[in-house]
Amino acid sequence: MKDSSVAADEDTFKWIISEIQAMFKSSSDDENIAVARGYNMAFGSLSVDILLTMNVELIDTVLRNCVSKGREQDDADTRK
Repeated sequence: MKDSSVAADEDTFKWIISEIQAMFKSSSDDENIAVARGYNMAFGSLSVDILLTMNVELIDTVLRNCVSKGREQDDADTRK
C-alpha cells in the first residue's frame, strides 16, 4: 500500500503535467509571437522529471512555436 504523501505527490505531478499540456495549444495558436517565445523559454526551465515525461510532445510544441506562421509580425528577429 502506498504512503498517502507518495499518492499526493503523484497526483500533484499528474496535475502539473495536465496544466502544461493545456499550455501547448495556446502557445502555438496565439497571435502574439512574443507569447510563443515566452512559453518556449518557460518550457526550457521545466524539471528533468517533467522533461523526461513529456519529451516528444514538448519538443514538437517548441518546434511548432519556432516555425514562421506566415504572419506579418512573424519575422526572424522575433522568433529568436
